[in-house]
Amino acid sequence: MIRACAYFSCTQKTINDGLMSRDMSRWKIGQGKQTNSIRLEILVVDESYAGHYTCDCQYTGSVEPARAERILRVVSQAKVLPFYSSYTTTVTEGDRMTLRCQGAGIPQPVVYWSRTGGSSSLIRNYGISKPGEIIDFLSVLPEDAGEYMCMVENRLGVDYWPVRVAVRYKPKIRIYVTAPITQSPCNVHLYCEVLANPPSEATEIIWSVGSTPTPIVSTDRSRLVYLNGGNTRFLVVAFNPITAADLNQKYTCLAYNTLGTVSLEYVLNASAWITEGTFADLRCVGSGLRNDLLIMNTIFSLIVKQILDSRPLRSHRSTSRVSHYNVVGAAKKQPRADRASNQISAQLGGYLTSTSLIPLGGLTGSGVSFGLGI
Repeated sequence: MIRACAYFSCTQKTINDGLMSRDMSRWKIGQGKQTNSIRLEILVVDESYAGHYTCDCQYTGSVEPARAERILRVVSQAKVLPFYSSYTTTVTEGDRMTLRCQGAGIPQPVVYWSRTGGSSSLIRNYGISKPGEIIDFLSVLPEDAGEYMCMVENRLGVDYWPVRVAVRYKPKIRIYVTAPITQSPCNVHLYCEVLANPPSEATEIIWSVGSTPTPIVSTDRSRLVYLNGGNTRFLVVAFNPITAADLNQKYTCLAYNTLGTVSLEYVLNASAWITEGTFADLRCVGSGLRNDLLIMNTIFSLIVKQILDSRPLRSHRSTSRVSHYNVVGAAKKQPRADRASNQISAQLGGYLTSTSLIPLGGLTGSGVSFGLGI
């Protein structure tokens, strides 16, 4: 920036001694635009040149010199000083991290930080905005990763300086079961969700089953599916369909990266799904479990028909659907129905113990309730 002071025509010029003592490579006195005029030109202006300038000119024949005065004010827009500010930073969980941002300007700018990327818009321990040139994290957490924006501002403008922070950490595991869809209610997916940086690759996540862990491998009925979601990776056990042999087992997911190894156990059982509301209304369609239910319903209807043909029950209506027929608790006032119930229970119990049927959605209350229209 060049600020010039123009002076009037004169035969004699006087330069302030204070200016003469300055670096002469940064200013010069030269011919003005008009004849018999001179000017002072400051080549490189900084705040130290601000002040009161006076030029005295002695005209020929005049007793008193002519005087010209000028006041120079120096201003500059706020700017970030890159060499004194942080760049992209990578740290390990638990490390101490300091972000710096220094600005310059005239008048002196205000410096403050905000967060523009990551898991939150808040700067941990500081809130939505942090005044000052420094953010200090005594112990970095994974959720501190993201982008932080330094803003340097004065009345002439604003300058911005983004700093990206990456945090390295060992895996964090979460296990859950997704609710089956209506079209395939027996296809259950068991998820191992792994959050890590660097992320765990497909060979670094392992599913195993049993008290003595046995690695799970893909079969025709259960497949392992690896999903890539950036720092979040998934290894899914897809049961298509699920069977009784898969239940009440301890499943272990193990994941590792260069920073460590973590494992988590999960017991897969039907009661947990019912409690969570994901399996209570299960109806199997087009799967091995549905076939088991159809077979059991068919046998049940044949047993009922056989008993009804030989001993009609007052409490039973001969329809195409037996709804909520309690095999265990028959009415005390109907001894015939009680004896018939015992016969059904005995014959049906033999079938239940000889199959791998999962009693989901078909067993209710203290007795057995079947919908023959499944």
